[in-house]
Amino acid sequence: MRIVFCLSVSLLIAAPIGGARADEDTTARPGETVLDRKVHIEPDLILDIPKVPRICDEMDIWKRHVHIGDCSLYCEQEGKGTPMVLVNGGPGATHHGFHPHFSRAKDFLRLIYYDQRGCGISQYWDGDGYSVGQAVEDLDKLREALGINKWVVLGHSYGGTLAQCYTVRHPEHVAGLVLVGSSCDALPVEESRSRQYDFISSEERKKIQQIHGNTNLTGEQAVFNAHLNGDWKRQNFYRPSREQLARGALYEWKHDEGFRPAMSASLGKLDMAGFFDECPVPVLIMEGKWDLTWGAAKPKNLHACFPGSRLVLFDRAAHSPFEDEPEKFFAVLKEFVQKLQDVSAADVASWKQHIDKLVKERQEAILVGEASQEVVFRTAQVAPSGFEFWSFHWTIPEVEPEATLQYVVLQPDGKEYHRYSFSDNQGKGRNTRSDFAEGFAGGDPAVFYNHHITIKFLVDKGRIKFPENRKFRFEFRSSIEAVRED
Repeated sequence: MRIVFCLSVSLLIAAPIGGARADEDTTARPGETVLDRKVHIEPDLILDIPKVPRICDEMDIWKRHVHIGDCSLYCEQEGKGTPMVLVNGGPGATHHGFHPHFSRAKDFLRLIYYDQRGCGISQYWDGDGYSVGQAVEDLDKLREALGINKWVVLGHSYGGTLAQCYTVRHPEHVAGLVLVGSSCDALPVEESRSRQYDFISSEERKKIQQIHGNTNLTGEQAVFNAHLNGDWKRQNFYRPSREQLARGALYEWKHDEGFRPAMSASLGKLDMAGFFDECPVPVLIMEGKWDLTWGAAKPKNLHACFPGSRLVLFDRAAHSPFEDEPEKFFAVLKEFVQKLQDVSAADVASWKQHIDKLVKERQEAILVGEASQEVVFRTAQVAPSGFEFWSFHWTIPEVEPEATLQYVVLQPDGKEYHRYSFSDNQGKGRNTRSDFAEGFAGGDPAVFYNHHITIKFLVDKGRIKFPENRKFRFEFRSSIEAVRED
């Protein structure tokens, strides 16, 4: 299953805030930058990483684990004003990368930091398997638990894709969408060649390769030493201090062993092209000129996917403009938040219809050719009534090389409800989950109320080999309200 998002942006001049334009930074941060191309090789490996505490451990703010059903998420809150949730990158990074930078916004934002399931200091419980759909629903359950009706969703890097998915799934709860150095996994963006190694010398590359090839180093030691020897240039504009590098190695890249492979596989199913063409939710895109993760044309190409949104470029910033040009970044963010207006329920409903139309068109466009084999399953009992979204838990079968495997969900009247296709032996034998909800994947779930659900597997070459211990399970859920309890 692929999901699509799209919104295009027009470059605007910001209004004055505090005597300076919001698109103008009045200060220049000193220090070595990636543009200086200085070569630095450490004479020895550093095995004792500086013992620095988490920044948030020293902050007097609201902190606790929030239960969201089958697991708990570590969460922090700071400031007052419009609620904004910060969605970090990765997959596999943590909330710590937002500290201490976003404390600048605590006077006009109620900031919500959190670690995603399986990351940082949240619970490492994969449930039915880590996936983007799971992460989206986790985030909405966190919103409910915190007693928030609408919030601004800010996504950084991979978190940008997750924020896009959340906005598509739960637009009625999104007051605004902010994308910072956002990934483009689900969008038709021509990213061109990555520039991450353009400023790293051959000597530094050799040293970095040696470090990552040293099996005697822990993950934290490898990350710390690699960055000391030039790897910092891939996604930073200014050279970080040793203390900053130590915090990054110790606290900003922590996740369950199976988290990243599972999330990467889930991301590969997303296709949100065109989804944001009629999006009524205000969108702000912020990009660093020297974000070397992608080619130089990436900001413009991403902007083209979000009609009506605003694009702001930072001339002396890389992947994290909130760290490199904080004055400008938070002035722009404040202006965006202060100008937000309520999005009508009618506009949200119209957008959902637009997305549903695109999803159905894509289902029809990926029909498999002449089937070599079909295997049909049907639920033993009828589905209940009243649910809003449902999940199909299944085991990926084995097929022949170069074969195309699909499954088709059929409505009780025999019409196609959803179709998904993937390549040969992709994740064979792995337990996985497919999520369905109107506007996300599939259509109106009410068509299955008090009816059986039929799933048909097809392959265009050879046979379908399911594991002997295959188990298929269906889960039906409805949204519920939560009352905040301090």
